[in-house]
Amino acid sequence: MMGQRSKRGTCRLTGKPGLLVKSHIIPKALTRPSEAGAPLLQSTKGQGFKRRWSSWFDGDLVTREGEDILSEIDDLAIKVLRNHKLIWSAWLPFKPAFQKLTPFSDGPSLRQLAFSQSEGEALHRFVLSIIWRAAASNLPDMSDVKIDSNIEERLRQALLDNAPPPLELFPTSVTQLTTLGEVHNQTPYIDVKRQPAMLGLAAKDMRILRLYIDGLIFHSHFDSKDVEPLNGNSLIIGASDKLIVSGVTYERSFQYENLLTVAYEAALGPLGSPIK
Repeated sequence: MMGQRSKRGTCRLTGKPGLLVKSHIIPKALTRPSEAGAPLLQSTKGQGFKRRWSSWFDGDLVTREGEDILSEIDDLAIKVLRNHKLIWSAWLPFKPAFQKLTPFSDGPSLRQLAFSQSEGEALHRFVLSIIWRAAASNLPDMSDVKIDSNIEERLRQALLDNAPPPLELFPTSVTQLTTLGEVHNQTPYIDVKRQPAMLGLAAKDMRILRLYIDGLIFHSHFDSKDVEPLNGNSLIIGASDKLIVSGVTYERSFQYENLLTVAYEAALGPLGSPIK
């Protein structure tokens, strides 16, 4: 049986024509199931249970040249994620230490990491690349990631440039799940994060893009003014020589609530459907 022939098109990243290749939106190395050969669970937002054997890939996005650029970005970032134990798959043989902020065992915590400039640049560029891939893709699962064309173009240029990505372009904070949970798929999506009133400042809503991979959550802000001052801000990737990572247990996280939805759909069908 002959394999499917590649089709020609224009690379969305480089702008050059050529043969298009399959490209993962989120690297396959970061979307492996907890047991080899098992499917990944995926929420379908009330449209029924879905199982995947791999993360999302798009065969209409880039040529081999474009995919090589994205692969290099992924490889550099994955080394950073593993070296700092920022992903569940890097926890063996020991999990990282988290500093408790309350006396409760399941309360919030944090890690403070020494982060070199090159590590910050690599991780920031990686996050920008995932946002660009999701926005540029025509996959139905990525339809929630809609951004202005001028911002999408800025992202594309940031991936091609050798210079450090601009700090004000989707400045990103990091939250880590501090206990292991079920591995599952979750598409990047746009959300609103509520900042409560504190220290004399009024409460405000912040528009973010939320990205989840292997026990790690990135909150990428559309408006850099939400995280001012930016330079030297240790809560933002690449803005300081330190990175403060907030921690929350899996059981108290949004991820856990999301997985309950997946389990419900698996057993009973789409949310809102009559129980049989």
